[in-house]
Amino acid sequence: MSDSVLGALISAVASILIAILNKSTSSPEGARGPKVPSTHRGARQTPNTPETHREIQQPSATGWYISFGVLLVWMALTPALIHHDLAGSNFFLIPIVAIILALIVPIPPLKAVWLCFAMFAANFVIGPLSNRLHGSMYDRTFISPEMPGETEKMLTFVLSLAAATAVVTYLICFLRLKYKRHGTVEYSGRTGVGLTAELEKLAQLRTAGALSEAEFQRAKERLLASFG
Repeated sequence: MSDSVLGALISAVASILIAILNKSTSSPEGARGPKVPSTHRGARQTPNTPETHREIQQPSATGWYISFGVLLVWMALTPALIHHDLAGSNFFLIPIVAIILALIVPIPPLKAVWLCFAMFAANFVIGPLSNRLHGSMYDRTFISPEMPGETEKMLTFVLSLAAATAVVTYLICFLRLKYKRHGTVEYSGRTGVGLTAELEKLAQLRTAGALSEAEFQRAKERLLASFG
């Protein structure tokens, strides 16, 4: 087995495992935002909870899919059409594109991680394949077997680059989403919903029996204080 194939397999396995982990940690409630507390009698209600939860949405990864799709086409064509060295140089494009996307369009961190590993796995294969199909004498495998003692170093370097890209992208997405959600909650709780509308909702909950008179008064006081 060539080191290029080994690198592709390692990256692909990492991508699949993280994708499974991302799927298992996701839930319908997470896609819609945090779960709204029960409204049965005796349950405490936060006055701005319904509006706040509707504001928090799971970000879409459409921009990532489109951008990485374009990058895949670039990685498949450029070694054959521009220069054979791009089969290896294109690895350095993946971190650049991923970090830019994380800054502009943050998505769930684990999803960003598995997408990054998937791109590295793809370039281990499609870059050299592009040169091979073009009939190039060079870079028909990213890590050449004619380089004794260097193949292991090159493989380690590229896999380390993939891991570093995944870590940095994870941190950027995590921090960007955390800041974004915090700002959304503040906006929704204080300025996005009118005081009158919130008081009406509390009154409806009391009428429906979801809030006792004492709970209604406490919720009303908290609401007035938050808009004060």
